[in-house]
Amino acid sequence: MAGQPPVFVGRARELSEVGAVIERARAGQASALLVTGDAGVGKSALVHHALAGVGDDALVLSGGSLPLGSMSVPFLALRHALRRLPAGIPPPPLMGEAAASVPVEFDAWVDEVCATRPVVLFVDDLHWSDQSTLDVLMYLLAGPRDRGLAVLSTLRRGEVAEGHPLNTWLADVRRLPGCQELPLGPLTRFETREQVAGLLGTVPHETLVNEVYARTRGNSYLNRLLVAGLDPDVAHLPASLPDDLQGALMANWHRLSTDAREITKVLAVGGSRLTAGELGKVLQQQRSFADLRGLLREAVDVGVLDIDDLDGTYWFHHPLQAELMERQLPADERRAWHETFAAYIEARLDEDSRDDVAVLAALADHHFHANHPEEAYAWSLRAAEAAGQVGGASERIRLLRRALDLRGRLPTVTETREELLWRLRAAAAEAADHTSELEALDELIALTDPHTSPAVAAELVIRRMHVRFSLGQGFISPEETARAAEMAAAEPDSWQYALAVAEQSHAALWAGEDATAAEFADRGLAAAERAGHPRALSHARTAQSAMALLREDYEQAFAWADRAREAALEADDFWAYVHAVLWEANAIDCSFSEEVIRHKRRRRLEAEAVGCPHPYLSWIAADEAMGLLGLGSWGPAAELVRMCLGSEPGHLVDVMSRLNAARLAALQGRPDEARAHLERADELFADLSGFKPFAFDAVRADVLLAAGDAEEALASAMNGIDLEGAAPTMAEWLVPLAARAIADLTDGARRMGGEGLQAALARMGALEARFPPRRLDVSGGTIPEPPLPLVFDGATTQPQAASQVDAMADWYLAESGRAHRSRNNAAQWQTAAHRLAAAHLPWETAYAWYRAGEALLRQSRPDHAAAASALRTSSAIAQELRAMPVLDLVRELATAARISLDDVAARSAPHAQASIAGLTPREEEILRHLVAGRTYAEIAGALFLSEKTVSSHISNMLRKTGAANRVELAQFARSGAGSSRPAG
Repeated sequence: MAGQPPVFVGRARELSEVGAVIERARAGQASALLVTGDAGVGKSALVHHALAGVGDDALVLSGGSLPLGSMSVPFLALRHALRRLPAGIPPPPLMGEAAASVPVEFDAWVDEVCATRPVVLFVDDLHWSDQSTLDVLMYLLAGPRDRGLAVLSTLRRGEVAEGHPLNTWLADVRRLPGCQELPLGPLTRFETREQVAGLLGTVPHETLVNEVYARTRGNSYLNRLLVAGLDPDVAHLPASLPDDLQGALMANWHRLSTDAREITKVLAVGGSRLTAGELGKVLQQQRSFADLRGLLREAVDVGVLDIDDLDGTYWFHHPLQAELMERQLPADERRAWHETFAAYIEARLDEDSRDDVAVLAALADHHFHANHPEEAYAWSLRAAEAAGQVGGASERIRLLRRALDLRGRLPTVTETREELLWRLRAAAAEAADHTSELEALDELIALTDPHTSPAVAAELVIRRMHVRFSLGQGFISPEETARAAEMAAAEPDSWQYALAVAEQSHAALWAGEDATAAEFADRGLAAAERAGHPRALSHARTAQSAMALLREDYEQAFAWADRAREAALEADDFWAYVHAVLWEANAIDCSFSEEVIRHKRRRRLEAEAVGCPHPYLSWIAADEAMGLLGLGSWGPAAELVRMCLGSEPGHLVDVMSRLNAARLAALQGRPDEARAHLERADELFADLSGFKPFAFDAVRADVLLAAGDAEEALASAMNGIDLEGAAPTMAEWLVPLAARAIADLTDGARRMGGEGLQAALARMGALEARFPPRRLDVSGGTIPEPPLPLVFDGATTQPQAASQVDAMADWYLAESGRAHRSRNNAAQWQTAAHRLAAAHLPWETAYAWYRAGEALLRQSRPDHAAAASALRTSSAIAQELRAMPVLDLVRELATAARISLDDVAARSAPHAQASIAGLTPREEEILRHLVAGRTYAEIAGALFLSEKTVSSHISNMLRKTGAANRVELAQFARSGAGSSRPAG
């Protein structure tokens, strides 16, 4: 994985703060920074990473303290720091026992070194430092501010107990000017994912990331221990924790007294925060402790427990510690304590706590672990109901699952299994927990008789189809929608019948059966209007939007989708909401349109404001990211991908985000990362290419081309082309990508002496026979040919979509010309580059300008000036995009052709950027090229002008400035004399 080392993911702000202290030292100012945080959060690694970037112009001293117990070594950290002094710098006096003179003498030594270079002193693990080291540091920090000194140190949270001498030292230091503190928190879920990716050397399974983050809460060190030795492709953590991890978590616990260890075990069984008084009342049921508060304070001091300053409750500093503490008790003893906690909580239930989800859930859990099934069942249902009332969907799901499991063990209960399943299904739908919902739906469908409850059975089938889609287990199915409509036809006035028929239209549309889709859309709308149900109305109106789009009636298409969106909000159906939003966007223009991207962002913010679950918000965001990436805004696209994966996005969004990440990695030259993302997407979705809203085949072709696998790239592109029914997303790319792959194969065959060339050309011929490219005639006009047929919904009259389709056709033509070595291939590539630029497709534009330069140099009479212009343009675009594959090709070709790629502005004098009095913008642009030493031909090629026009503009500038010739004109610009007309 390219980029920062795993531990530094997401630490840009913190790194900049450390760097700022070092830069102040370079500027001759003294300052200090204390980095604080939990053990393993990455404090030391952060500072070491910053120090690695310090050049040889500064003296870097790095040393650490050690937990030596009863033995004390004076100045230990400083001795370590001074071990590798450069030649010519004598060490300061640190001999023998600590002496009052050492701080003064060390400070004087630092003064002497700072006179010649900045000094950066890093003392790691300050909490273990001896008093003599602290004295020296205090003297340094209180010293003069006008010297180049940076003092960096780290302090572990939980190591400095009350009464520790370091507390006084810290209080004094924090009051000194120039001393700052940087608290370092844990990694976010996304940052944890990036770290795990770096540790495993590949993109990890999201299930693995979820389990790691749930266990470690973003602790960098624990992340490393948890995944150490795992197979890179593993999807789940092993059942037991690694020994090293257990040792790290238990290290502080073993420092506690026997009684303190006992009370932490009991607190762990309790499973939630308790005050000292509450814990004491529980403990006294089996055993009493003389100084309970003192024991709790002992556990806080060593970092095992935390105390909440607001309510005085105690809980473990890290969740994994609670898990391990509870395991320290034998099973029968654990069960007895759970019974004790259950009795304690139940005895104290009052009016205020009877609806408290946390209290009721804790009671259900204790009864369950105490092996009280009847009580656990009853309290689980009560807690689930309370969770539903306060929006705790995930907790509600957990408790309902518990109730379902327990019901099978209980002979007589009031609720039927079917009733519990309906509750679970509703909770899962609210939380967008598709896995839980699918399990409930499968069982409900098996339990529901379509003869006695046809509408309900139809609703369940349609919803299961949507959920299976979200999980990548099946696309919109004509068979399932037909089955649902057939069942619901027994109740033609039901909203479920309208829903099923509307979804029949949806399925027929993707199958390419436009007439059938239109018929179902009209029938579905009529049925939905009869029923008046907002959910059915939303789906029916979306179907009407799709039909209007087929007719290229974009105004009506948007109006229908907008009304569908409103109905979805009324129904609180976020699947329908996203569905409607995406059809709104289709009615505006193609995905690679700034207007469409802005629209999706507005709708995403609207959905967020009404409480839309993260998976549905991320669905819109992933679509935004695809458009931004296509338009070259790769930074914002990457941020949206990060947002999507920052929580649990669900399979659908996970795949969409990975396709975006794979394409970005491929375009920027990280083929291994791109392949890994693609492999994860393949694992998540069953039918891959069958999921036509996702650009599986186009992205796969991009990734394979970046990896140099033209044969497999061709197969992927052709796979998308050969899909039956409606075209997939990014279908416009498929034919050009297939042509590019074949052209790469022909180039490879030529390099191999012609072996396989005829076969490659035959494949291009087959592609051309199937999709005839537009051809340039001798006069430069075009011979009309059918346009490329692979355009989503045929929406070729939308401005951006039409522009992109035309650009793709020209790209295809140029790739065909490359394969055949056409005489006018350079012109084909130049036309394609201009068209791709006009269509706002910068990645493809950079590539096309490279190919244009290549073709211009390959001509029988090479045009170096035009080739130089093409390569410079490609280089400039590629640098902005960080498109390293194209940039590397451009640099290699430019080097071989002895063409300079220096940017015109970079080679111009600063004053050349200022206006010269009286010059037009075009004249100023030409002047910059002139200052850069370009010839008339090069300027003409770069600006797409004739040489005659360039000459005319330069003549005008000579007249306006009074310069004798173009050399003098350039000199005026370089010197700044051109800012006013020179004297005659």
